[in-house]
Amino acid sequence: MSRLEVDTHLKLTSEGKKKKRKSNKKKKCRVLSGQQTIPPRVALPNLFHGHRYPEGEIVEYVANNDDLRCTTAEELRHLSVVKNMDDEFLSDYRKAAEVHRQVRQYVQTIAKPGISMSQLAQEIEDGVRALTDHQGLETGDALKAGMGFPTGLCLNNVAAHWTPNPGAKEVILQCDDVLKVDFGVHVSGRIVDSAFTMAFNPAYDNLLAAVKATTDTGLKVSKAALHGVCKINHKSRKLASMPEWITSVRQSKK
Repeated sequence: MSRLEVDTHLKLTSEGKKKKRKSNKKKKCRVLSGQQTIPPRVALPNLFHGHRYPEGEIVEYVANNDDLRCTTAEELRHLSVVKNMDDEFLSDYRKAAEVHRQVRQYVQTIAKPGISMSQLAQEIEDGVRALTDHQGLETGDALKAGMGFPTGLCLNNVAAHWTPNPGAKEVILQCDDVLKVDFGVHVSGRIVDSAFTMAFNPAYDNLLAAVKATTDTGLKVSKAALHGVCKINHKSRKLASMPEWITSVRQSKK
């Protein structure tokens, strides 16, 4: 092959590669109607037309227990009040709950060893403000909807109410950490709050299972006619103190 033929061949090959690279250019992603993005940034009214938000999970009371019957006059009065509540009241609560659910599910996918607490808090707060469609930049906007309170991100022996502050020493999530995440969402001042615990060392699996079981028990025994929270606390502590739970948790820590 002559020098001219070689130069022509190289030129054609080079042009072909350039065209190929051009054709493989990524197109910009478009958000389809009714579909949430990752991370969640689409305001809920754009996903639920008519502002009809999901009711959420209904937890039934414990059956076959005289102490937990929910047919008292006080509860019946409460149920009649709920039926007479305006749609806006329930819609606000359901909207806040759905915002919390979507942000919570996303956070659980990124809360892994190596992430900083400030980044995690920023993701939570950005998601809540985007989904409520209230960024809080204008005076009074944060009072309409948004964060219910500062995000709580507590590690290990810190029980609650710690939040990362700008300028403070950065805290990085480690493999052996136990992380408690607590954040609230409000719509028109109606706050929905939920917290969850995450651990990445299998040694804490039994501990997390015990906590979940006690939480579920507390929900089942809660009712309008309950005199104070002492009974909820008693039932939850009783379950958490069962010998099989204590033994399994101790064995998991060895």
